[in-house]
Amino acid sequence: MKGTWKGALAVTASLILPLVFYEGLSQGVMILAYLVWGDAVTGYGLEVMTGAAALSSLVLGAVYWRLVKAGDRKTEGGSRRTLVQWLLLVPAASVSCVVLNVLVALMNLDSAAYDQVSGVLFQPPFAVQVLATVLVIPLAEELVFRGFVFAGLRKRMPFWAAALASAVYFGIFHGNLPQGIYACLVGLELALCYEWYGGLGGAWMFHGLVNLTSVVMVQLLN
Repeated sequence: MKGTWKGALAVTASLILPLVFYEGLSQGVMILAYLVWGDAVTGYGLEVMTGAAALSSLVLGAVYWRLVKAGDRKTEGGSRRTLVQWLLLVPAASVSCVVLNVLVALMNLDSAAYDQVSGVLFQPPFAVQVLATVLVIPLAEELVFRGFVFAGLRKRMPFWAAALASAVYFGIFHGNLPQGIYACLVGLELALCYEWYGGLGGAWMFHGLVNLTSVVMVQLLN
């Protein structure tokens, strides 16, 4: 019974603590920016999010690296993947982005929250969008949802159970139905990347490439 409770607490900690830290730091950075710049900060939502994600990545990345060094995170797979297998992430991510965007669009889901988030993400200059949504924010999210949540669950349950749980959690995190469905489906792929490539590198690369495809699509459509 004691072992069951200990396992349940460990799973709960894997699910909650990294996200609480990430969200708490993000809100703190937003409040600090508002106190310093006032209402002017509302036009720089993505930049503020990027700063918070960068700070979170430094802290969470250090903890994650210590877990890797201690052998507490799966990392052996990546060393066995060939260059071609790594390069396959490029077309796989691009195709996935297009297919899933079309699928969600066909659902015709209206969401004011989604429209508001899209405005924040795609309003800044292209270079800022790339830095934020392709590099910095994906790293922070992968540390939280794959490096801690999925990997923590994976130690205690089969792959697909851990992948599904972390993907649903990732979808809920996005806070609106269109993004939630899209993020949940991508989350399954990201868990597979983490498993197949043996750690954070494959998941981060796939996540960034999916977002890059979205950013380029929006630019072309506009």
